[in-house]
Amino acid sequence: MELTTFLAQMPQYTQLVADFDQQGRQLVTGIAGSARTMLIETLLKREQRPIVFVTDTIYHADQLTDELSSVLDEQQLFEFPVEELLAAELATSSPEFMAQRLQALNALRRQQPAVIVTSVSVLRRQLPDPETFDNARFTLTPGGEVDLEKMAARLQRMGYHRQKLVDAPGDFAIRGSIIDIYPLDTDYPVRVDLFDTEIDSLRYFDASNQRSVENIESVTILPVTDMLMTPEHREQAATELQKVLRKEQRQLGDEAAEQLGNFITPLIEALQKGDVSAELRLFANDFFGKTQLLDYLAPNGLVMLDDYPRLRDTGKQLELDEANWAVDKLATRQIFSQQKFGLHFQDVLKRDKHASIYFALFQKGMGNMRFDQLLDIPTRSMQQFFGQMPLLKQEINRWQTTQQTVVMMIADEERLNKVSST
Repeated sequence: MELTTFLAQMPQYTQLVADFDQQGRQLVTGIAGSARTMLIETLLKREQRPIVFVTDTIYHADQLTDELSSVLDEQQLFEFPVEELLAAELATSSPEFMAQRLQALNALRRQQPAVIVTSVSVLRRQLPDPETFDNARFTLTPGGEVDLEKMAARLQRMGYHRQKLVDAPGDFAIRGSIIDIYPLDTDYPVRVDLFDTEIDSLRYFDASNQRSVENIESVTILPVTDMLMTPEHREQAATELQKVLRKEQRQLGDEAAEQLGNFITPLIEALQKGDVSAELRLFANDFFGKTQLLDYLAPNGLVMLDDYPRLRDTGKQLELDEANWAVDKLATRQIFSQQKFGLHFQDVLKRDKHASIYFALFQKGMGNMRFDQLLDIPTRSMQQFFGQMPLLKQEINRWQTTQQTVVMMIADEERLNKVSST
């Protein structure tokens, strides 16, 4: 019998899942550590719903992802990582993070059972609306039709950079009847061979020597940025930035006005050309409004929040740190005076209509938060024995005297025999 079966037989589990269809908000106390990981696994496999699990920091998101990777397949587990502060993201843009984010968004839009692990900073982050993301991905198969001019324009809107030869993820090249595309989420670039306008073949190839690696039957091309906008949206955003820039410059002295223009004008020009600049993230509040990660979650999806008081405090600290950083940016005339960054974490949760589970060790500290149901699932973390088998044996005897069931998981049969004899 699997351990998840034990959990699913508990009356608290039955109560927990009964409230999902009413999209209620539930508080679960007591459960933590590996027991919490087992609960996530049980919910995913038995309820077959997509899940977004929110931790306080990217460090704890990494930890939980590692734990879940031992019980979930790679197609069931994704992480959506961002730097905690916008300042860090602008300074150290990570292609690996971007690839993980796009794969997570793609998994959510497929609306299949999967767990997406993320942090508070992500729920504060504005994203393009789901329909725009859907239109910025496409699947290629042999026999399909391709318009080279339209394909080039589409790839550029998706954040790809046109090169003579692809060299790194995010590049694409068109040479005669050959299209090379290097997505962020594949080990090799994709080569599309055309016969007139029809796809004749698809294959992965090695960019270093141009040799084929393997033929493929189909490939889904994801964007290489989450700063996705339609041409109309870009023109509208550029016009709005230009309008705000002129208004701001009229209120500044000549030197400050020139300094602000020198920073903002290239961003406006990049918008008009269709380029994607990292600094455009500064103005995401103006481009994307209040759309965020939970808007990508299917209506039957589940939101899980780990230790809500800690998440709330983290959200407040992030806003304070970002406000302090904005003072420096304003002094160097790189933002507007009324510039806003990110969404308010608690407002995001108030607007969200998905069924949600809030985890906390105790009910105290939840503030004025109202819940449809309160459940306690008492668990206790196992002490560390550091290889001292007599102590482990003594602990098992103690549990058995209280008529508890002890389940031990052993890595291999040889170790199993040694532990059994002990």
